Amino acid sequence: MKKTSKLLSMILILIMIMSTVSFAFAESKVQRIDFDSVNEIMSLSDLEKIETELEDNKALNPQTEMESVYEISSISQANVDKSTTATNTDPNNAYVIPPDFTVRDTFTASEEQRWYAMEITEASKLSTILLNDTTLDSDLYVYKLNETTMILEPFSSSTYAGLGVDDFTNDVADAGIYYFVIYSYSGSGIFNFTVYTSTYDVNYEVNDTVDTAAVSEMVLDNFGIQTASVEAVIDNPTDYDYFAIDLPNDGLYQVFLISPDGKEYQSLWSGDGQNIYTVSNGIYTFSKGVNYFGVRSLDGSYSSIDSYNFSVKKIKHATFDDANYIGEWNDHTYTMHSDLIILVEEQNAGYFKFKVTPGHRLYIKIGNGGFDDEGLKVELYDSNKNLVGSAGPGDTVGDGLLSFLPINVDNTSNSTQIYYIRIIKPTAREGKVYGKSVNFEDRIKTGRKTFNFRGTASKSSGSGYSSTLNIDLRNDSSIPNGAIFTGVSTKGTQSPIQGRVYHEVAYGSHSPQTWHRAIAPSSSSGIFNIPSNYVAKVWYFRYYSPAAGSSTMRKVSISFKWEYDLALNGYERVN
Repeated sequence: MKKTSKLLSMILILIMIMSTVSFAFAESKVQRIDFDSVNEIMSLSDLEKIETELEDNKALNPQTEMESVYEISSISQANVDKSTTATNTDPNNAYVIPPDFTVRDTFTASEEQRWYAMEITEASKLSTILLNDTTLDSDLYVYKLNETTMILEPFSSSTYAGLGVDDFTNDVADAGIYYFVIYSYSGSGIFNFTVYTSTYDVNYEVNDTVDTAAVSEMVLDNFGIQTASVEAVIDNPTDYDYFAIDLPNDGLYQVFLISPDGKEYQSLWSGDGQNIYTVSNGIYTFSKGVNYFGVRSLDGSYSSIDSYNFSVKKIKHATFDDANYIGEWNDHTYTMHSDLIILVEEQNAGYFKFKVTPGHRLYIKIGNGGFDDEGLKVELYDSNKNLVGSAGPGDTVGDGLLSFLPINVDNTSNSTQIYYIRIIKPTAREGKVYGKSVNFEDRIKTGRKTFNFRGTASKSSGSGYSSTLNIDLRNDSSIPNGAIFTGVSTKGTQSPIQGRVYHEVAYGSHSPQTWHRAIAPSSSSGIFNIPSNYVAKVWYFRYYSPAAGSSTMRKVSISFKWEYDLALNGYERVN
């Protein structure tokens, strides 16, 4: 800190009640910015001023040695003619600046002042950065206006010593009007000054160092896993967010950070509060007790409104009893929580647990490819820990550049069932750390297609049935293997058109079996209510007309809606 004799003589501040904030890392000191490349800088003549009226129209005298605060009689936001007003060398002519806005000015000599002001409407994180030219040593002071007494009261300051040394403050500020004074302690040159505000995560702030880390607790998440989750913002280019998390056990934990779109943030960790390390998204061994985790911007990008998501999750998967619960497959959610299992050196098997509601058929996909996966085995168990399915090296299914082991799950019961997955480490990875992800997909897919009959159906004079058309779909490659129809309809063009005509269809290997009549009469179409069966059959068509005259029906087609099981089609989608 600097000596204050010169400051006292100028009566900028006699009493400062806030200590300077420092960062945990040496490199976290504000990075110097090229003064010719700073974004969002506007000239002072473009800024708005606060116009004030002092008692007896007397200007404030900054040389008065007995005053420790400045007194202001009134505040007005009225626009003024900047060509006839004084510059912002005292609080009565402070320039109003918005958040995230940089102003640039030049000091030509020591002991000059520049004043700025801002209104904060709700409790906010208030940060400032003052960048000094290499020939300038200026200081930063923050005041809050007491709107009852109209006195400017000291709020915060930063007075690092040395030419070219930058200053900054970080505080939580209540709603009110704040003044910022830049004071030229020695030298001359350019300065850039920016004020940042954020209301997003005030409850966490100020947590820029390990010593000021906010507390984040481990709780059971939606999957029954002990997790500490934080949603917060990096509100300025030099903001650090530290969180103290009391880990319940020694063991494996997953660290995960999702940066906002267009931002590149980084995770930090310290076990002792002294040595700080960078960590990536992944699995780490941490010790029981308070550990410190941080988030910072890698490239200076930030957002006071776009949040990041940071989490620390306990890895549990050593036995059936502590298997990772990864969700429920039900009528409303056909995508379950996918997860990663990590098997440490001495652990040869790991476990997942999930639920399936009645009537659902799905399959589990476990990636399997490369030397590390040679010999991988996966087993499926029911709620009583009975083995009900398995997949090994010979069951691998190709999937483009990837391959996987599938295990089918069929809940044919009338109640929700619990299942367990046991992943057995490949022999190639015994004695080594091994990770494997588990995903789920619905095995039952749907499709539809229209097929055209050849020929013309005809009816002679008198009421009755037409001749029969047929189409053989038993070997049609466009129909998925095992496809079962869920809807059947027909179309045709009758000539001449007759009333109360019914379409009829049947299927069978060599001849029609049961004929099914459309649920409503129509000469051009038919919709059928037929119990589900396989699509790949020989299909027959005819129509019935009570009219006495003869008729024909051309361009006859039959359409199917169907569903099929991916397990019968190599786990590949058909049409």
